[in-house]
Amino acid sequence: MFKVKENFLNLKDCLHLKNELSSNKFPWYFINQSVKKQKNENFHLGHTFYIDNQINSDFFYLMDPLIKKLDVKSLVRIKANLYPRTDNISEQEKHKDQTFKCKIAIFYMNTNNGYTMIKNEKITSIENKIVLFENDSPHFGTNCTDEKFRLTLNFNYF
Repeated sequence: MFKVKENFLNLKDCLHLKNELSSNKFPWYFINQSVKKQKNENFHLGHTFYIDNQINSDFFYLMDPLIKKLDVKSLVRIKANLYPRTDNISEQEKHKDQTFKCKIAIFYMNTNNGYTMIKNEKITSIENKIVLFENDSPHFGTNCTDEKFRLTLNFNYF
């Protein structure tokens, strides 16, 4: 199924990462839809650190504490997602991140009322919490309504 770990990173690493990703120096990119087949959804901002077997960001070094703690053997993708606050919670379409079996880790960068659903289980967005599961478990995320944004890091790896 899945595992949830609270206080995953030490406080210093967690705050440094949050401050960097929340700064006006960090580049975010407009994404019109979260899941390719989904339509009429609220936009979000993304930043892909790693994809297609290569580093895709000058900020990849920020992922080091998480990569080490996850004991990653091989990366598939690392992507940050920033969902702006809206008036209502908007759920993404249920999906699998990859077409093959791999591990998924979703790291929550801030506390808010957004969540991740894995099968029929709701995982709340609490700062410095991580959820670990296999890609064969369909899942989806949401935005939030009680903070300026919901910020998550999504790891696909072996």
